[in-house]
Amino acid sequence: MGQGGESFQPTESLTPSPGLSLDDLPSVHQATLAESQVRDLCRDLSAEATDIRLSCKGVSSAEPTQLLSRATESFLANEIKRLQIRYTWQNKFWIDTLDKTTEGVRLVRIAHAKVV
Repeated sequence: MGQGGESFQPTESLTPSPGLSLDDLPSVHQATLAESQVRDLCRDLSAEATDIRLSCKGVSSAEPTQLLSRATESFLANEIKRLQIRYTWQNKFWIDTLDKTTEGVRLVRIAHAKVV
């Protein structure tokens, strides 16, 4: 899923707060995508992911895959500033955040522990 030409890059190292280990935190990756790759990503999520939930303003409630399609088009049309997609895939909980930048669309992806 999401097998575009861009590869994910690990984020810069962080210094944890006292008493917190970086091993306790999920890994964070980011990539810059073209609009066509954003459409491909959302189409893949609609087809393969389960329990899709969106966090964005300006898109009314609907079936999750219809909502994702609507939200994606609104995001690419600059009607929504940021789009966050939460979903389950391959027994893990994922959060993808899409932001527009001058270089394209920045995707930040976090994979959480396996779903119980």
